[in-house]
Amino acid sequence: MNNTKLTDITSSNTESHLLNDPYSNKINKEDFTLIWLDKTLDKDINDSRQTSKLRQAVDDLKTYVDLNECENYIRSHENENIIFVVSGTYGQHIVPNIHDLTQIKRIYVFCRNEASHIEWIKKYIKVNNNIFTQTEKLLEALKPYIRQYQQTLLIQKSIVDVQNKTADFKWARLLIDTLIRLPPESKAKAEMNETLRKYYHDNPATLQFIDTFERNEQNESAIKWYTKETCLYQIVNRIFREEQIDEIYNYRAFIKDLAEQLNQLYIDQITLYREYGTSGVIVYRGAGVGNHDIEVLKSNTGQLISFNGFLSTSPDEKLALNFAHGQFGSIDLTPVLFAYKIDIDIDTTAFAFIPKEMRAIENESEVLFNPGAIFKIEQVEYKDEDKMWRVTFSLCEKDFMALDISKQTLPQKHPHIATSYNNIGLVYKDKGDYDNALDYCKQALDIWKQTLPEEHPDIASSYNNIGLIYQDKGDYDNALDCYKKAHDIWKQTLPEKHPHIAITYNNIGLVYKDKGDYDNALDYCKPALGIRKQTLPENHSDIATSYNNIGLIYQNKGDYDNALDYYKKALDIWKQTLPENHPDIATDYNNIGVVYQNKGDYDIALDYYKKALDIGKQTLPENHPDIARSYNSIGEIYQNKGDYDNAFDYLQKALDIWKQTLPEKHPDIARSYNNIGGVYQNKGDYDNALDYYKNALDIWKQTLSEKHPDIATGFNNIGVVYQNKGDYDIALDYYKKALDIRKQALPEKHPHIARSYNSIGEIYQNKGDYDNALDYLQKALDIWKQTLPEKHPDIARSYNNIGVVYQNKGHYDNALDYLQKALDILQQTLPEKHPDIATGYNNIGEVYENKGEYDNALDYCKKALDIWKQTLPEKHPHIASSYNNIGGVYQNKGDYDNALDYYKKALDIEKQTVPENHLDIATGYNNIGVVYQNKGDYDNALDYLQKALDIWKETLPEKDPHIATSYNNIGGVYQNKGDYDNALDYCKKALDI
Repeated sequence: MNNTKLTDITSSNTESHLLNDPYSNKINKEDFTLIWLDKTLDKDINDSRQTSKLRQAVDDLKTYVDLNECENYIRSHENENIIFVVSGTYGQHIVPNIHDLTQIKRIYVFCRNEASHIEWIKKYIKVNNNIFTQTEKLLEALKPYIRQYQQTLLIQKSIVDVQNKTADFKWARLLIDTLIRLPPESKAKAEMNETLRKYYHDNPATLQFIDTFERNEQNESAIKWYTKETCLYQIVNRIFREEQIDEIYNYRAFIKDLAEQLNQLYIDQITLYREYGTSGVIVYRGAGVGNHDIEVLKSNTGQLISFNGFLSTSPDEKLALNFAHGQFGSIDLTPVLFAYKIDIDIDTTAFAFIPKEMRAIENESEVLFNPGAIFKIEQVEYKDEDKMWRVTFSLCEKDFMALDISKQTLPQKHPHIATSYNNIGLVYKDKGDYDNALDYCKQALDIWKQTLPEEHPDIASSYNNIGLIYQDKGDYDNALDCYKKAHDIWKQTLPEKHPHIAITYNNIGLVYKDKGDYDNALDYCKPALGIRKQTLPENHSDIATSYNNIGLIYQNKGDYDNALDYYKKALDIWKQTLPENHPDIATDYNNIGVVYQNKGDYDIALDYYKKALDIGKQTLPENHPDIARSYNSIGEIYQNKGDYDNAFDYLQKALDIWKQTLPEKHPDIARSYNNIGGVYQNKGDYDNALDYYKNALDIWKQTLSEKHPDIATGFNNIGVVYQNKGDYDIALDYYKKALDIRKQALPEKHPHIARSYNSIGEIYQNKGDYDNALDYLQKALDIWKQTLPEKHPDIARSYNNIGVVYQNKGHYDNALDYLQKALDILQQTLPEKHPDIATGYNNIGEVYENKGEYDNALDYCKKALDIWKQTLPEKHPHIASSYNNIGGVYQNKGDYDNALDYYKKALDIEKQTVPENHLDIATGYNNIGVVYQNKGDYDNALDYLQKALDIWKETLPEKDPHIATSYNNIGGVYQNKGDYDNALDYCKKALDI
């Protein structure tokens, strides 16, 4: 690099080249020095206005007109952070000399003719296209850069502490706690303002800000003042980073307000996160650090790092990436994306998502941490796709630290140690790690039982907590046992209307709900509601919770009207007492949506789900797990409506968020895999369906007890796929595994056991074993009739399935009787155009077809088609099935042209919606082939029948009845053609099967 002195253009008519000497010895309390080099500065009458504006961003402003003096100053101040503003003319000469100096952090070119300097600045990364012709635009660029770089300085300081093993993990947290405990004192704020005025006595713009702050400080939050990119932000960050205790005390009033407001936001937001079931979030910081810093972080993976300042992050990963790439134009720094993982279920240093009304920059989302945040360095890796390093931290929690301290200072069985064990257990519970949760909570109970009276409230609370864990594990008997022990203690020691007694009534009721014993569930949940109504204000949130729980029980009973009534009572309370976009209101919208979904009112359900989603989008980060939950619910609705593309889109959005924010084995991720598997199943893509169902089952098997009902659900769904693939023996095996778990985990009359009986009955029906089919389907019907309302859709489903078996047995009158019972229930409980009613019409039409009553058959089948065409996408499989059935009726009537027309419509849909070797396509080819045979068009008949045979041989077991049927049909065509040898050959193949 050329370092020759450039005396030829130095201004020679100036006595003093450093224009701001009168206050050049002032100690710089900010992080930056701004140097402005321009030979015209001492001549321009607007100089003072321009420098005054720039000092809003950086107080320590030094102006030069002499190039050599300026360069000498820069070179002699190696430890400063210098932002350099230079005229275009001088810039071409000095930038090559000083560009690579580490003290130069950023360079801005300020000139009158931008076009003249575009080319030369491209060579210099620290200029980074920063060329301006207006002071206001330069100021707009300076402020955010300074804010970003200060956060980088905080990160760099923390990394140095890690390297030197000098990190103090306590002082910042203890200091904040001490400041918060200080009594309010009005003189502290006055003293702070006076300190600021003394320091900025020569900075008119900043003095004006201090006056404004003093007048209006009470009108805006400390958080908003802090985010205004002013002197407060710069000074507070520096004094914390440099651990200047005396200076921190000078600014104690403002720091106390700022920390207290963050604490309150943390409490409010963490409560909402937990109510929503959110387990974790990730926030980001884009920064630049040295290569050496990267090596320090890599070599300290698994160690702790502390941030002794207000750490600013963003929920927007893309924004952080942009900052990392674009904000640090420097040869000295490597761009890094820092990802901060936060477990919502643990007690940590306060952090908060800053609401829009408390942000100075409204369009920039921010998550701010109080000083003293401690993280574990989890991973340091280079991401080729982002072309930068990614460092992952996880926020540490307090309970483990508290336990370690307690163990060192207290007797082994001290109640405080039990409290730490209990708190850690609850953290594990919320994380879904139920075995560790039980271990810690039981250790807590053991200590309390040894040190406290046997009826002490802490022992009751411990039993209650352990009951919650057993309930989450699906171990309902142990859960009930623990809840009842807690209930007995509280009933003996507390007034009969005490809120704790309502809690145990409620918890016991919810276990009975999970066991499918809905009458007992109501018997316990209603007394909980009664206590709360007698002891709490009528619009108290606990009363709303009770209404909500009772609504859930009625929903599970299939009593949707009562469910809606209770849900809406809960919603009325929450709307009166909470902000209109509160997450509890979103939860209730979601619950109401579920009821309408179960009633088959998909459009109304979708409306409620979208209301819930709208609230989530207004109040939560865009990748929040609760937004994923709304996406999931909306996806389920689209699946119910047969709109599989939209269903897949929403379900994938849910999965993407959950995979970013939750542990990889979290139950919500399993649920998402399960739902996407259902979409693939409905689309006839059975291989993908199996992959997703097995992913879900794998998570459930690793995280739940082996007899948990969700595992039974996983087995059942895999069985459905194998059933659709025609692998009936494998399907039967999975259905029986599901039944075995349900019989061990649930009461013998539980509706889920009926569901298993029903599925097994369907398999026997598919296998042609109609007696066994009837036996299992009747068991299902018996349970459903004993446990569900007489008009419940599951009872209609059971009548329908039994009717289909009787149809297959040739008992058409019995078939019509059961199918009509099913249709009657559906017509009374569902909208008149519901797809299930269409199914009822279709099945009755098939029986009439089998009875030879073709006009009745056509009438019912066309009613079915009319509903499906109004309610489902035009390419839905049900519409294809309906075309097939109507084609069959026309075929039986001898109307082959109409038959062929309907069969081909069906085949056209199937070819567009399912894989090319799908069984439904084989059936379509077979049907068309038979019609061509009946029309005497034997060549076309053979062509279509052979296509059907090829698919069946590829996808079904070699002895499947479909293959026998296909051989027989082809044999019949050869017989019609007079080719008796081929006819005999194919008929013998059919006979062998």
